[in-house]
Amino acid sequence: MKYRIEKLDAFRIAGLKRRTTNENGQGIKDIPAFWGEVMAQGGQMPVLQLMDAGPKGLLGVSVYNCDADDPMVFDYYIACASTLPVPEGMNEYTVG
Repeated sequence: MKYRIEKLDAFRIAGLKRRTTNENGQGIKDIPAFWGEVMAQGGQMPVLQLMDAGPKGLLGVSVYNCDADDPMVFDYYIACASTLPVPEGMNEYTVG
């Protein structure tokens, strides 16, 4: 597998979010199920329409230290980098 590591300035993502936890490996179950639901319902298309910035592509982003009291809890986004207004039912987060 070819890969690269890049340092980027902060960027905003917009898309779909699911809160999950690492307790008992729940996140390992929830994240693939979330992707399956989104893809089966065509939910990736409205997200992809928001992409107008880099990094390009459909992103999977784990965000820890969210507003939950439990350190095992995190938010997972299926999103794109975007500067566009966030549609109702979607969420945003600034990476960086």
